[in-house]
Amino acid sequence: MKTQELDQLETHLSEHIIGQEEAVKETAEILRIGEMGMAEKTRPKGSFLYLGATGVGKTELAVCFTRYLFGDDNLIRLDMSEFQHPDSIYQFLGTSERQGVFQQLLEKTNGQGTILFDEIEKAHPPILDLLLQILDNGRLTLTDGTILDLTAYYIVLTSNIASKAIVKARQQSGAALRRFVENQAQQILRPELFARIDSVQVFNKLTWENLQKIARKLMEQEVKRLKNAGFTFAETPKVENILLSNDWNLNLGVRPMKRMTHRYLCGQIRI
Repeated sequence: MKTQELDQLETHLSEHIIGQEEAVKETAEILRIGEMGMAEKTRPKGSFLYLGATGVGKTELAVCFTRYLFGDDNLIRLDMSEFQHPDSIYQFLGTSERQGVFQQLLEKTNGQGTILFDEIEKAHPPILDLLLQILDNGRLTLTDGTILDLTAYYIVLTSNIASKAIVKARQQSGAALRRFVENQAQQILRPELFARIDSVQVFNKLTWENLQKIARKLMEQEVKRLKNAGFTFAETPKVENILLSNDWNLNLGVRPMKRMTHRYLCGQIRI
């Protein structure tokens, strides 16, 4: 990647991830180190643990930087709620007769990208042991003995640990809240895993102003897309009609906003 594109990385991420300035800044710094070849050669290019309430941009940040650096096809996303049972390790690594989920997904990339472990706290404990191997030496040994080289990938873990405390916090952010959330994460994810992660970020609770900005941006994108597809609207769509909806819950972040935007715009389309 060109130096100019790396210089603009933080600006690009800030345009898409609203209200998370600290997480964006540190993520961009580590990504620049990785892309300039300055990371340890025997480990992944960079590793991140994103902590925070639902719908504040944790997964979206991983999606956004992966798209910017590699393209849409280089994100491997694993929902850890699907790996909670005792046989999860075989589902993940495969068996002598069957290829595992992880290798199937890895083969869809071109040998580089991002591996996202969503809601890591839900994973069966042996999966966390695999993460230790990945973070330590950038490799993963499958059940059949195949060794996967993951040194050209970024590793992202997301978690909703202590999300209730974040939602109830009066301050937008703060050192005390960060220490509390990180302590909760260490207890659940184990200190040895926590210590191997390059960057731990506690995402802020979104303010009303943040949500207004996100809603406006989302509305503009969807209106433009629908107009390009040939649709017209009975009246000019208004962001306030979404944010002031009785169904809106500030604590649920951005995710329900997307669904409400789609429903609202469908109701405004002139057939």
